[in-house]
Amino acid sequence: MHHRSPRGVRLPAAAGALLLALAWVLPAGAAEISAKLQKQIKLIEQVISEVIVESPNWLVSSGGPVTGTYLEGYGAVFSFDASLVGSKSSGTSWGKLGKGFIVWDDKKEKFTFESDEKTDEEESLRDRKDKREDRRYERGKEELAEALIDYADALSELADEEWVVLVVALDEDHDYFQEQDLHRLILKAKVGDLKRHAAGSLADSELASRIAVEQY
Repeated sequence: MHHRSPRGVRLPAAAGALLLALAWVLPAGAAEISAKLQKQIKLIEQVISEVIVESPNWLVSSGGPVTGTYLEGYGAVFSFDASLVGSKSSGTSWGKLGKGFIVWDDKKEKFTFESDEKTDEEESLRDRKDKREDRRYERGKEELAEALIDYADALSELADEEWVVLVVALDEDHDYFQEQDLHRLILKAKVGDLKRHAAGSLADSELASRIAVEQY
């Protein structure tokens, strides 16, 4: 695959802790993972890492930000931390005064007063920003679903009843995720469906409709 210069930034490492939590709550056992499945999981780690590093929507650490693991009786779980491409909140609200807020301005390194009363132009700019971030997030989800559809059938060692799961720890410092109260994005597909799609017996649209999406 084609690589371009990494543009991502390193985010707080929530993925490792998330996988540990999953290992406690999902069915798991002590059976050894086969060498072949290990290689398949590593391959999918690399492929999904490539997809999200190259993405015009997701902002992730460069290199190989995706971590994969196998949970016996459940399937393969791939996780990573991500933010959205675009601006972040420039300050943190400190307190409300009358018709505005005291805000810490990182660039000026001092507190400033920000009025609640927005001009029509400011409201229009804010609306456009919200719509742009909505589009980026939706397109980012579509990219992940396409990655599942296009590549996850390579996990041929998994049983049909198991799952391939993508878990995204969303950047809680990004203003969009704060406003939407979003912390996690989870997509999962049944291995049997992925295999049938790869064999040509399940259409793209049918497989896409069976991908479960959770966000909270």
